Amino acid sequence: AIAKNDIVISIGPAGTGKTYLAVAMAVDALLKNRVKRIILARPAVEAGESL
Repeated sequence: AIAKNDIVISIGPAGTGKTYLAVAMAVDALLKNRVKRIILARPAVEAGESL
């Protein structure tokens, strides 16, 4: 789904690899020169998830 779509939504509890998968795909795109840079953003307030 990630490779074939422009927008993908990941749903799952903390610790299931949502962020890991997104970062892995971003790094892959960077190494293959499909993107020039990766910009990381996070909310200023905790989303309520905890490990």
